[in-house]
Formats: sequence, C-alpha cells, structure tokens
Amino acid sequence: MDLNKSQKLMLLKFSAYGFLKNPRFFEPFLLVFFTVEKGLNYRQFGTLIAVREIAVYLLEIPTGIIADATARRRVSSLSSTSRLM
Repeated sequence: MDLNKSQKLMLLKFSAYGFLKNPRFFEPFLLVFFTVEKGLNYRQFGTLIAVREIAVYLLEIPTGIIADATARRRVSSLSSTSRLM
C-alpha cells in the first residue's frame, strides 16, 4: 500500500490523536490519593473505578444521540469541558 505525503501525515495525526486522547496517566495517583489520603481499601477503590466506568459506558449512547441530533462539535467541546471537571 503506497501512501502519498498527505495520507502519511493524516495517518500520523490520527495515530497521535488516538494515543494522546485519553492516556489516563493520573490513575496511579488516584490510587495513592484514595488509599493513603482518604483511607479507602483496594476493594472500595475498585468499586469506585467500576462505578465510574459503568457511568461512562451508560452515557456513551445518550451523548451519541445528542451528537447526531445537534452539532457534533458542540457535543465534543461539552464532553471535553466536562472531562476537566
């Protein structure tokens, strides 16, 4: 498969986006914070992470419906803003 220069650049950008989109480098620090500072044991911390992941999974469908009904860019920026909170 021969790629021209613009296709190689697009592939590089897409790969960088996929890598940098959600690296979750902060999760080991969450473990230390919640176990040492807040006194949670590993089971409680695992439950907390599981609840977060289930909430993310359940909210994927409604946000997809909203994105289809409205402008994707608006929903995307709202998603990025809510992730910061």
